[in-house]
Amino acid sequence: MKGKGFTLMELSVVLCLIALAIAASIMVYAGSRGAAKRTICLNNLKNLGLAMQMYSLDNDGWFPPSLGLDALDTYVKNRDVFRCPAESRHREVAGEFTTDYIYRAGLSNEDPAGELVAADDEPRHQRGANMLSVDGAARWQPASRWRLFVAQVEGRDES
Repeated sequence: MKGKGFTLMELSVVLCLIALAIAASIMVYAGSRGAAKRTICLNNLKNLGLAMQMYSLDNDGWFPPSLGLDALDTYVKNRDVFRCPAESRHREVAGEFTTDYIYRAGLSNEDPAGELVAADDEPRHQRGANMLSVDGAARWQPASRWRLFVAQVEGRDES
């Protein structure tokens, strides 16, 4: 008479398949979480771009002299737009104000549309960084493009 239960081999195969399914779902979840943070960061830069456009309308087409609360506070509803959700420690600028973005001052809305004006302060999104251009377009760029932008902000020529 044959038993109606599972053999040890069948049980171990089922357990291995369940473990593989759990491992795969954890990897997918971790990847989607990073993509979500990248998207929120991109949206933050887009909102900062809109705030800079509004500022420029009130200031003869010029963008603010610095990316900070002193210039953009009246145009920004939520101060979290100055922070990237992928960054756990935020750098301090001017006392209590923190931002995770670098800014290239001295531009106006008359500059070429593709000219970069702001970006992540480090390439933290899948070996690249989110960057904002003068026309308000925000997009992900590879780390090499980010390094060129940082060189422009710092006044170095790395072309």
